[in-house]
Amino acid sequence: MIKKWTKITEKPFFFIRHGQTDWNVKHHAMGITDIPLNQVGMMQAQSAHQQFKGIKIENICYSPLKRASCTAEILNDVLQCKMHPIEELKEFNIGHFAGKKIGSWFDEWVQGKDIPGAEHFHEFVERSILGINKALEHKGPVLIVAHGGVYWAIKRAIAQPYLADLPNCILSFFGPQQTTGIWKCTQLKNQKI
Repeated sequence: MIKKWTKITEKPFFFIRHGQTDWNVKHHAMGITDIPLNQVGMMQAQSAHQQFKGIKIENICYSPLKRASCTAEILNDVLQCKMHPIEELKEFNIGHFAGKKIGSWFDEWVQGKDIPGAEHFHEFVERSILGINKALEHKGPVLIVAHGGVYWAIKRAIAQPYLADLPNCILSFFGPQQTTGIWKCTQLKNQKI
């Protein structure tokens, strides 16, 4: 059975995943653990603004976790727009698996298995979509700075779960196609919308 997710408000938006952390390098699940950017992540965030050439951002909405908020602040040094933390854009709560290497337990969680002390995957996706929709209440173009898990939630909400994963600090554009109702997703590293 295919899960029907809450719909994302039909407004185009930009999305960027936070810069690299030490736990990203080790393939450890961070979840809501507040891990900061590492040196590479700081450099990724500092150079990510180059992907915005020709793009005017009005508002940045971001997860309040350090790795996302720091990425947003670094980007805003160049973009100079209004910033809004949104709680619902936080990464998933994976309970006692936080800090553990991603393994089969993670795939089982994504498929709907309950993990004691963790947020249910479906609840996480719905929360993330609520956060995206809160961000899209702001004047656009909106940039959302969040997490890989929030990106997965977007992919499910737009019925495109097989889109490629998003590397750290690579900009994506999401735009609803008015004639077909299908969303277009483009990773913008060296590309135009």
